[in-house]
Amino acid sequence: MESSDMNGTKTSRGPARSDGKASSRPKNRTFRSVFENTGTGTILIEADMTVAMANACFECLSGITRERIEGRMKLIDFIHPEDQARVEGFHAGRRQGHSVPSDYGCRLITSHNGERHMAVRAQLIAGTTRSVVSFMDITDLVQSKEALERSKKWLVRLMNNLPGMVYRYSIDAGYRFQFASQGGYGLTGYRPGQLTGDRGPTYIDLIHPDDRREVLASVETALDRETPFQLTYRIQTVSDGEKWVWDQGAGVRSPEGGVFVEGFITDFTLFKQMEDEFLRREARLKNENEQLWSSAAGVYGFGDLVGKSDAMRQVYGMIAKAAEMDTAVILYGESGTGKELAARRIHAMSSRRSHRFVAVNCGAIPESIFESEFFGYKKGAFSGAIKDSEGLLDTADGGTLFLDEVGEISLAGQVKLLRVIDQLGYTPVGGRREKHPNLRIIAATNKDLKQLVKNGDMREDFFFRIHIFPIHMPPLRSRKEDLPLLIDRVIETCPHDTVPPPAGSVLRQLMAYDWPGNVRELKNTIQRYLLTGRIDFFTTEPAAATTPPPDANAPPMPLKMKMREYESEYIRQVLDKHHWNRSKVAKMLGIDRKTLLRKIRDFNID
Repeated sequence: MESSDMNGTKTSRGPARSDGKASSRPKNRTFRSVFENTGTGTILIEADMTVAMANACFECLSGITRERIEGRMKLIDFIHPEDQARVEGFHAGRRQGHSVPSDYGCRLITSHNGERHMAVRAQLIAGTTRSVVSFMDITDLVQSKEALERSKKWLVRLMNNLPGMVYRYSIDAGYRFQFASQGGYGLTGYRPGQLTGDRGPTYIDLIHPDDRREVLASVETALDRETPFQLTYRIQTVSDGEKWVWDQGAGVRSPEGGVFVEGFITDFTLFKQMEDEFLRREARLKNENEQLWSSAAGVYGFGDLVGKSDAMRQVYGMIAKAAEMDTAVILYGESGTGKELAARRIHAMSSRRSHRFVAVNCGAIPESIFESEFFGYKKGAFSGAIKDSEGLLDTADGGTLFLDEVGEISLAGQVKLLRVIDQLGYTPVGGRREKHPNLRIIAATNKDLKQLVKNGDMREDFFFRIHIFPIHMPPLRSRKEDLPLLIDRVIETCPHDTVPPPAGSVLRQLMAYDWPGNVRELKNTIQRYLLTGRIDFFTTEPAAATTPPPDANAPPMPLKMKMREYESEYIRQVLDKHHWNRSKVAKMLGIDRKTLLRKIRDFNID
């Protein structure tokens, strides 16, 4: 019997041959092993959509044996009739080099379970006309989503009969209620008489401060357009509790010309929680599908992180776990190990991925502007504050705040951030109203934070707040088996016409080097190699190694000038070695950070 490997090579299932052709079998066996253990139903299809190979998982999914599938059935035979034209179009477009989705959903017709909803990933194999197509059954998830949508429609239809508050308030009277139904007591804790009284809370007062501006803007827009509105937001109850509500209303005008809003508010907290849970499940399924497909296709990496070593696979697993949670994460690792890439991957896989990822280099923010940078400021708060300005916490609200070089934050700055981490809020410089951001903190450092606590340079309570889920990024010297993959990735992103990729003695040099600058140094080294054709490692040898010997006929240089020249070159070398980590370099040189910055400026070091 004969079968086909991923690239279309015919391979015999009979006795092993003694000639050189047998050397291709380990590769075929490896592909078959990966193909069989993807964890998803996976098939290999020809240009005409004939199924060349099907794994056991697809066999189980479809309810049809491989003997009946392989070489006899086509992909389209399994697709629901209403989805066939779309799937065929994607396949044809992919073969013709058009931009078509590689991830999509469709319905699969099985012989034993009927119609099933699938998450599909299809990828054309480079250099061939064949495609790998994987299927993941998401029927339960789709049905859950449909059930949730039905529940929402049911809620709208029955709204007038559910506990909630029917209301009417006057725009001209400062959003004061003129009418509130009995259901308002169960929703807000205020009795109807309290809501409509002269000293009772207005419609604005009920809205949570963080949602107030957006809600009022939406209501005013609806009034200007004379259209109804539907809003979801938080309210504050009489006991300072918090509830999510669904508000449906419309503007009306009285014969006298007054403007009023009439509507109905109902508790939406449970449905909001269901929606959030559904989004988390959907994100988790997408992440799992990406990982399974990557394994099946032989792609070694996780987002922008590259590597197949055990150390990196452990990191990938930790990142996936961190993405499922919403707790603080601390990334430890030397400079250049990819801490920010890991932080961005956690954010991209989390439920906060639709909001911003805000990266902050804590070591680059002077203490004098720490509060205005993080908390923002109000107009007139200080000289030069000509208008209100949002801070980093405002920008990251709803998303992720990445604190790089967190060990550089002063003790005073740690105290200020502690209130935010503990959800006690903050006040912009020159402001009065306290803000409560909803954000996740991911920190990173190349320092030993426990030692900083012992030395008194970091507060213990601040350490415990950020050190909840630690992830350690391995240095490149401990995972040199990833070097070829990393080199390939760098070469893919760099144009090069004349210099061949590193091989032979060049590759041996790269493998033997310890890479103190890690992946960042590797990238710079490969880019220089592609431009110059030679390997140029950073060296810690004295400057004399690259400086020509003094000219005996040259006039002598004043000692002070010569010492200044040597000092400038030495500082430049140390900065380059430690990737311009000014705090670290200042400590190594035995001077404070301000003195180092002054010398960099005086010597014009760049």
